[in-house]
Amino acid sequence: MGAFEFKTTTNTKENSQHDITGHGMPANIHMFIVVDEIGKEGFLVRKVYATPNDQNLLKKNLPEFRIKNEVWPEKFGMIPIAPNSKATVAEHVYSSKQYPSTYVSTSSEFPDGATRFQGKTVYIDIEKAKAAGAKLVTTEEILIALEDYKAVAPHKTAKINEISNLVKDFDKEVLVKRIKRSKVMSILQRIRQIFNPEPKKQVLGYSPTELQLLFQNSSVTVNPDSLGKYPEINSLDAFGIHAFYVSLLIDKREIENFLQQVDSYFLPETNRMFNDLAVAQCKGRKGNERLCYLISDEFENLVIRLVTDSEVFLNSINGCDLSVPPPWIAFKNYNPRWWGGNMQGAQEYYDDNFFCLYFKNLNREQRENYYIKYDASQDWKKALELFYDIEDDEASSPID
Repeated sequence: MGAFEFKTTTNTKENSQHDITGHGMPANIHMFIVVDEIGKEGFLVRKVYATPNDQNLLKKNLPEFRIKNEVWPEKFGMIPIAPNSKATVAEHVYSSKQYPSTYVSTSSEFPDGATRFQGKTVYIDIEKAKAAGAKLVTTEEILIALEDYKAVAPHKTAKINEISNLVKDFDKEVLVKRIKRSKVMSILQRIRQIFNPEPKKQVLGYSPTELQLLFQNSSVTVNPDSLGKYPEINSLDAFGIHAFYVSLLIDKREIENFLQQVDSYFLPETNRMFNDLAVAQCKGRKGNERLCYLISDEFENLVIRLVTDSEVFLNSINGCDLSVPPPWIAFKNYNPRWWGGNMQGAQEYYDDNFFCLYFKNLNREQRENYYIKYDASQDWKKALELFYDIEDDEASSPID
């Protein structure tokens, strides 16, 4: 750069200053960013509950920390259903409902995971999971375990073969045992490190204190086991609330049956909004019983969630013969071959909370009527009866 000369007017004032801007000086700037490499060994994928305010988690009677694991595994880690279980790999894959285990099912199909399931997607960094002490059971190891299981349970061979096909051809299933907190990452966490705030502890938009006051005069003593198999009725006594929580999926064509039962036993009292849904609060026509309920559009039909202390109303619902819509209605164009094995996401939620409990307790006559009502194909009949171990006898007791 050559000599630089700049001329300006001066003055005689003592300590006078004048800023002069010179020519720009050429220079290079080098920036170095150091990052922690992720996914050196790849990722496993799992589908989880998509709704953070899912009231059906109450049905599992989980402690609060377990609910956090179910809803935000990317923040609080994954915990298996039965951490102290001795169930084998084959038993877990055969039926995690029948054999709760120490394993969590995932898929090696990155980034979509097992495409037969719907739900929020979370990713497990394999290297970090191993470093945290997690043990992986590969797809090949699962298939070997299932093959060995045939010798233990030869009468289950047909179902084991179907599950093996799902493991190998659709899910690319990998089992994970023991994942510590913060080793599971959602894609949002990896990119932005932003977590959704925890929701306030509420049931249908009511705090526990509100429900305690609302049902403070309740003297309900009903035994939930006496009210039939479906819907499942859960006591809220553990929360200091003298009432019951019920969640049921029904055919949308049968909603008038439910509303007629409500009108028979209750009078409208007040309304509030919860998650953009109207929650109706009602008072008993002949007593101090209360009912709070909301109706939401889910699985192409309707889910009703309610809290009540009315035994007679609970019995009336039980006698309404409300049907749970089958998988081919809840999940349009769903392949019957996909229905089985260890489910994740929306399918797991639907099966755990509604369909399995309903379908397995139909007797032969009820089951045949159900197939006729929903025009079940032979492929779906075969898939359901194989997956739920339905025997061609009258062993099942009718839903009453």
